[in-house]
Amino acid sequence: MRGDIEGLRAVAVTSVLLFHAGVPSFSGGFSGVDVFFVISGFLITSQLVRTAEATGRVSLVEFYSRRMRRLLPAAGVVLISCLLAAWLWWPASDWKLVGSDVAASTLYVVNWSLALRAVDYLAEDATPNLVQHYWSLSVEEQFYVVWPLLIMGVLWFVQRKHLPLRRWLVVTLTAVIIASLVHSIIFTSSNPGQAYFFTTTRVWELALGAVTAVLAPSLTLTRLGGGTVLALVLAGIGAVVASSFVFSSATPWPGVAALLPTVGTALVIAGGCAELGNPVARVLGTRILRFIGGLSYGIYLWHWPIVLLLGRLAPDAWWKWGVVLSGSTFLAWLTARFVENPIRFHPALARHAGLTVLLGLVTMAVTVAAALGLRALVPTSNSFLTVGSHRGALALVDPTSTGNPPRRIPDPSSAYRLTANLLPAPAVATEDLPDVYANKCHVPEKTTTVVGPDECIYGDQQGEIKAVLVGDSKASQWTPALDAVGKAEGWRIQILAKSDCAFTTDAEVSPECRAYNRALLQRLEAEPPSLVITSTDTNRSAGVVAQFDSLMPLVDHLLVLDDNQGSNYGPVYECLQEKGIDACSYPREPASGHATLAALARAQHTPLISMNEWICPTASCPPAIGNVLVLRQSSHLTNTYLRTLAPLLHRELIVQGFASGTPLPMRPIK
Repeated sequence: MRGDIEGLRAVAVTSVLLFHAGVPSFSGGFSGVDVFFVISGFLITSQLVRTAEATGRVSLVEFYSRRMRRLLPAAGVVLISCLLAAWLWWPASDWKLVGSDVAASTLYVVNWSLALRAVDYLAEDATPNLVQHYWSLSVEEQFYVVWPLLIMGVLWFVQRKHLPLRRWLVVTLTAVIIASLVHSIIFTSSNPGQAYFFTTTRVWELALGAVTAVLAPSLTLTRLGGGTVLALVLAGIGAVVASSFVFSSATPWPGVAALLPTVGTALVIAGGCAELGNPVARVLGTRILRFIGGLSYGIYLWHWPIVLLLGRLAPDAWWKWGVVLSGSTFLAWLTARFVENPIRFHPALARHAGLTVLLGLVTMAVTVAAALGLRALVPTSNSFLTVGSHRGALALVDPTSTGNPPRRIPDPSSAYRLTANLLPAPAVATEDLPDVYANKCHVPEKTTTVVGPDECIYGDQQGEIKAVLVGDSKASQWTPALDAVGKAEGWRIQILAKSDCAFTTDAEVSPECRAYNRALLQRLEAEPPSLVITSTDTNRSAGVVAQFDSLMPLVDHLLVLDDNQGSNYGPVYECLQEKGIDACSYPREPASGHATLAALARAQHTPLISMNEWICPTASCPPAIGNVLVLRQSSHLTNTYLRTLAPLLHRELIVQGFASGTPLPMRPIK
């Protein structure tokens, strides 16, 4: 292995570690991953092309067996260690996600899972995952699957046409670079969250290293003189180092910005091909950098779990970055000494490629099974259900109360004490959703079309009163309570809410939200309902008020449901698993959408319907009431708690003149 390339690996992995350890100066340290991509493209293509030229063929079995011996042992050890760490130190609510991501990492597809999660509104409270860093390994492995096939295809073509292999590889790789780079620039500008993890936005980086490898024998840099070579290599290493300082998490990535570290890496590698003894190559080839570079794969694997573990055990420690560097290096050395090298250089495995592939597949299967085992340990939502003990909001009702609205018990805090296990179990709180998600009746963020007139109907399917629910997820969460009220009142309620999209004219919302609201307003103007129901957590009132000003002349009634507040420190369900119910209350304060909804109610001369006295009846908001967990995320109510609110909401609507039927019975959850 060339010393300058090992040194580049050391620079890259150090940048990534310091970035993840939170060292402020290294705000762009994530660019070290892009350096790795170029190096990987160079090394793998060099190996494949040399083999093709020497033998006239490429053996997929030999290629994949070498990759398995090199990558799987350390990757498997770290993945199993992460499963054990999650079981020991992470709340059970994280086990399912960790298990899923470990399985996806084992199969080298976790980057796609993370890309989808980047736009998953329901994952708003998802904590950083122990194996999140495996996304880059997934990109590389997918490259390794396709790349030898591409080389084989070009080899087959040039052999039939008697053409020079390297020349046609340059043509092919240049086309790949252009296509992937253009795609990366366009996609990153429109959706950087997803583009970051996509394989297709990164292929050009690996292909840049590949084309450098193909051109290596014919590089003409030396004709320009040693001074010119040195200038180019200095520019390259300068670009690599500068990337760690001039970029930040706010930089759309990869896109155009990623050209700086990747082209810089290619220049350093190319300079070493032309003149391996150049001063930069000599510095990069020093013993310490070669040592770190040789362990860089293991260091990268171990560093992220250490970062997260320290974040839990010593979140404010100033010495954290030192432990990340030393700890990951030590574990990488141990792994290389006792796991990687014995397997990688085992004579029998080196001789029998098929055996290596078989053992590799068995190892992957064992890791996936262990990951599924962790998922299986997650408690289910009804594991400890005791009939009659889970009253939720109804536990706050004074049993002697007979009027509407009902009186609360004199001491609401008495309903906070647990007399049975929580429903839902905190470990599965995020899954306690209204069925609008499963029924695809809550419009995703990127969707702009409105469902058909007869789709997503709740309440009384044949009801004479036509109602619609509009707003964002804070509106959708009320579906179970509104469904029960609608059945009692003869309301035919269509769910038209959309993720992260208040019903507003505000130009600051996403383009998809603006397009959806335009289409929705046209629908409602063409087919006006009798009743519009809304809620939101947006704190921009002008656009919401303006939107309803244009709609309400066509509508009979507007029902405005006040926003509920959330916890001020994140997901309560995690706190409950780690600290217990007494330590997880949070102060009562106005919800983020309250001012907007109050302004809307005033503008339309309609009452603001608030259920917050049944959600947080004291100065300190409880995480659970009546043995029912209140929040499933930082601010969204659990579906179970909303079901217990339905009778109380119905009675409030009767008092306010929206409803007139027989009040829903106040029964505990069964």
